[in-house]
Amino acid sequence: SEEFVSAIEPKHNKQKTASAPTVTQTVLGKATVTSSTSKSKWENYQLVKELPSQTYGRSQLMKHLPTGKLEIVCSLPYKEGKDIKIADEAIKTLEVLKSPYIASLIDTFKHESDICLAVQYCSGGSLRDVINKMSGMNVNDRLIV
Repeated sequence: SEEFVSAIEPKHNKQKTASAPTVTQTVLGKATVTSSTSKSKWENYQLVKELPSQTYGRSQLMKHLPTGKLEIVCSLPYKEGKDIKIADEAIKTLEVLKSPYIASLIDTFKHESDICLAVQYCSGGSLRDVINKMSGMNVNDRLIV
């Protein structure tokens, strides 16, 4: 259970908006949050599996019906100032930390009083799963994996 941490200060109106926030640009190391033109909505997903509880929010393995692809949908509370700040920081962190070694943020969208983050599904499991699997192996077997 990992929490997203960001050193970027949010620059946005704290009022709730109808659409999901997303980072549109980074200027001098500060992200600018604006309304997105999200293509996703809750109705476009079918539950495959509820995932173990996270520290903040909940995660589900979902099938994106228009594409048929599996994605992780993380639902974060998005109704009060503190909740909005935490969710916005999680979104900004995923946007800024793009890497082939980190699951990519696909889209964000509102559902009821939550903000949903559609994230790339990694079928091999989490890094923690791999480390746990390898902990009982000898060094030569670890090199093969």
